[in-house]
Amino acid sequence: MKSNWEEYKLEDITELISRGITPKYTETSECFVLNQKCIRNGTISYKEARKTDNITKSVSKEKFVKKTDTLVCSTGVGTLGRVGRFKNEYNECTTVDSHITIVRGNEKIIPEFLSYNLFLRQSEIESLAEGTTGQTELNRKKLGQLTIQLPSISIQRKIASILSSIDDKIELNNSLNNNLAPAKIIKADFQNQRLEVA
Repeated sequence: MKSNWEEYKLEDITELISRGITPKYTETSECFVLNQKCIRNGTISYKEARKTDNITKSVSKEKFVKKTDTLVCSTGVGTLGRVGRFKNEYNECTTVDSHITIVRGNEKIIPEFLSYNLFLRQSEIESLAEGTTGQTELNRKKLGQLTIQLPSISIQRKIASILSSIDDKIELNNSLNNNLAPAKIIKADFQNQRLEVA
């Protein structure tokens, strides 16, 4: 541990570590429910999200996610331990189902630093699972005992900024590669046609 970094338990630097809800699904609501499929590669997507009737089945205020939250998949082989953070799309009327744990930091840690820290430790989080094969669960109290080393807030911001910049470059490269893929196919087709004509 670096001399000016302090060690904490996750539960001591968070204001919330809580599983989501058991939703009442509907297509008429504007309130989204995120599930395990929504968390991949450190990000959160609404493509696989469903909607819940938050009037018939009330959702407590704390279980509406905030853009600063980190979400952790908490059940199932192959999904347990996945960590995600909002980067682009976000809807204020969003909650999560009971297979996801909401981790909300307090004033001791900036949200991006918390997300990156947990994302880089997904395998470690997965190892905290309990239960039989196919029925593995991540106990929120056990997650809360996970230790995290923290520098000052200013250093947290610098580290998060560097990692965020790297993420942005990766996303840009991926976007460029995706845009180039159709051009490569067209070029290959054109070359094949030229060979046939020759």
